[in-house]
Amino acid sequence: MRLPGKALHVALILWQEAGFRRAKTVKLRTSVVDKVGFSRRSARRALKQLESAGLIETEPKPGQLTTVRILDMEVEN
Repeated sequence: MRLPGKALHVALILWQEAGFRRAKTVKLRTSVVDKVGFSRRSARRALKQLESAGLIETEPKPGQLTTVRILDMEVEN
């Protein structure tokens, strides 16, 4: 929640996709980004922020959707 911009929005989209597919690796579909009303550029920035925070790993491929792996989190007490 501390990340700037659309990072939380993109994180929620990724979690939803992962839940639908029952997998931790998903592709960020541009149609979903378009439906929620923000730019693909904002989505790319958000992915970079989530990756920098250690929450996801991305595998961009030219001409294809970005593959995103949601990383396990350790909870500190």
